[in-house]
Amino acid sequence: MPTQSKPKRQIRKERRRLHEAVDRILDGPNGREVDEWVVQVLVDIGSVIRAAAPALDYEAGRVISGVDRRHGDFDNISWRGAGIITSPQEANAWIEAGMKARGDMPSPEIQQRALAAVLRPIANISLHSWLIHLAKALDALRFGDVRPPLQPSNRGLWGGVIAWQQRLAALRWVEFQVGARKIATKDAARQTVAKEFGVPVPTIKDWPRATRELFGPAAVREELELARRLGEHIHQIKVQIERGKANERDRRYCTHMEAVYSQERLKEMGERFKTPTRKKQKRGK
Repeated sequence: MPTQSKPKRQIRKERRRLHEAVDRILDGPNGREVDEWVVQVLVDIGSVIRAAAPALDYEAGRVISGVDRRHGDFDNISWRGAGIITSPQEANAWIEAGMKARGDMPSPEIQQRALAAVLRPIANISLHSWLIHLAKALDALRFGDVRPPLQPSNRGLWGGVIAWQQRLAALRWVEFQVGARKIATKDAARQTVAKEFGVPVPTIKDWPRATRELFGPAAVREELELARRLGEHIHQIKVQIERGKANERDRRYCTHMEAVYSQERLKEMGERFKTPTRKKQKRGK
């Protein structure tokens, strides 16, 4: 059952970790670099949310089951007037429904209502105005009302996030091929990408700048450096394979990564990339 008790040893370990997290949050930077503290605190918040997963599943399952909850009132760190009278059996059923919905996604409207229900008390207790605005905006979506901060960009970016993720994936493909010494130069790899994506090579040369503006320079640099290092690592493994010194695990890993960055995979990405253009042209006829 979802409410089944965890082993005592696991509970003690999780309790100790959460106590350390709370101390760290309340203590502040405490002589550390501020950014180091912020990074760890964001991880700590994630750990708290993970520990509270049954509560989040309960709320999602309640919404999925069609049971309403009053919004209630928030006083300091309490939430009054929002309680629901329910049985252990019904509560467990909601938790099970919420757990199932993590993979078997319900309709967008259900997701929006559930996320708004979960975020509303967190936002009001935290008194963080942006979170409060986000909770209200999520709740408004099911009425077809798009409010800040959920309003889409008006920059007119072609293809949306999927097309830009495919551009970034193509840049990773280029870095991997060069790192793995499958293709000698980036220019030669870009020629292959240009053929599969149906765009000129100069356009592809501009993608690093454009993706840095959209995803952030640090994130793009991390993605491309990782792809290059993966390629270099695969090249080293292939050298060991040729010498008969690679173990079976390395052989399987090499086969897997070469499939991930294969010509066939690039072709698939190119087809998906060109699909929005074809749909647009069809609508225009």
